[in-house]
Amino acid sequence: SGDSAIEAYWKSVAWPAQGLFIGEPLAAPYRRR
Repeated sequence: SGDSAIEAYWKSVAWPAQGLFIGEPLAAPYRRR
């Protein structure tokens, strides 16, 4: 039970972080302009 709770928490944290890592390099050129 504890492992699944930690896993669920990590997934909820990991997905937004993954989106930021993928999105920032794509958005960087537009931010500089």
